[in-house]
Amino acid sequence: MASRSGVIVVIIISREIDLSVASIPGMSSALLGVLWEKHWPMLAIFVLVAVVGLAAGAVNGLLVTRAGPPSLAVTTCCGRSGSTPLCRTTGSAWNSM
Repeated sequence: MASRSGVIVVIIISREIDLSVASIPGMSSALLGVLWEKHWPMLAIFVLVAVVGLAAGAVNGLLVTRAGPPSLAVTTCCGRSGSTPLCRTTGSAWNSM
């Protein structure tokens, strides 16, 4: 248990908590469900979901590494402009299609 606590302490001290780890797969799985219900072929769904997930992760990564804010700031940016709210909103929009 001590090793887990140590890892958490290092993550908190380094200010690199990334909440998009849960948001991007959530958005991608919502897209998968919508495309499956629209009778897309499974191979095409996998390709599109992978591309969307990779693109969202790349945007997140580029914002953190190039713009310089902590990853927590990028993923929970105020209002609906951060990647976590954006992924949640996008997933909800796909679910309502």
